[in-house]
Amino acid sequence: MSTSLIITACLLTACSENPSEPGINTADVQVEEDGIRVTNERRYPICYFAVGRYYAAQISWAPVSSPENEILPRQNKFIPFSEIGGYEPGSDILFYYWSGKDATPEDIRRLVIKAGY
Repeated sequence: MSTSLIITACLLTACSENPSEPGINTADVQVEEDGIRVTNERRYPICYFAVGRYYAAQISWAPVSSPENEILPRQNKFIPFSEIGGYEPGSDILFYYWSGKDATPEDIRRLVIKAGY
């Protein structure tokens, strides 16, 4: 095998994106006046679950992937505070996200959002 072919194969492998791998900038969350705006910066859809931080300790949930909680690649979605269970003004929000229809616990990432309004 030629050296250039080996180098090309290594570069292609290094540039491939595995949706189950943790990554930088997978989801960018911006706090707005009446909700949060989430931008999916990856090349594949992500699904999410957002909940008030203190409420999260009182519930049991499982990842559900549906069109209602999906953000397409390179798209953004506005989520009003009124749609975030257990959110109270000034409280933190836990934002969980994953890719794929059958997420495992290892696939789920979490962001803590300081929504200090």
